[in-house]
Amino acid sequence: MQKCKYIADLKAERLIAIRGCLTNLTEVYDIEREFDYMQSHRESMLTIKEQMALAFPGNYGLFIAMHFGRFLSETIDTEEKRTAYHQIIDFLDHVALHIDPELEEFMSTVFSAREKIDTALIEQQSHDHMSAVLDDTQGYLDSHHDEIEQYIQFKLSDEFKASLVGRLQDKML
Repeated sequence: MQKCKYIADLKAERLIAIRGCLTNLTEVYDIEREFDYMQSHRESMLTIKEQMALAFPGNYGLFIAMHFGRFLSETIDTEEKRTAYHQIIDFLDHVALHIDPELEEFMSTVFSAREKIDTALIEQQSHDHMSAVLDDTQGYLDSHHDEIEQYIQFKLSDEFKASLVGRLQDKML
């Protein structure tokens, strides 16, 4: 319980700092000063997932954060994490990933819809479901054999591969 309280307090501190920046920005409208403050305190104010979303232009950062986000919910609080983060950014900066305009538009729609969706709840439900599957893998496979077969056939179909979701999934893999 103490650990949960500590984490909640850290998150509250982060939100207060961000709110302070936004308040200063609306009252004084010194964008440069607030941007400099945010940049200098970024590691302690934002989770790695949030930093990844902001690190790249357009939807690429959101794409990366969406794909790896469940593993990146901490802040950078050690030199080891800082080094790893910078290595990941450097690597991703040099990945040649082309997202065609149709996929870009699709991702914009998905990311806009996320504002109306409780993504934390979806992530938790997904985690809970996966834990249940891992607790009794054989039982799950036995009881869902037909659905799994249908899903595999669908994923292998030309129709799925040509769809926006299929193409986006191909880019994520």
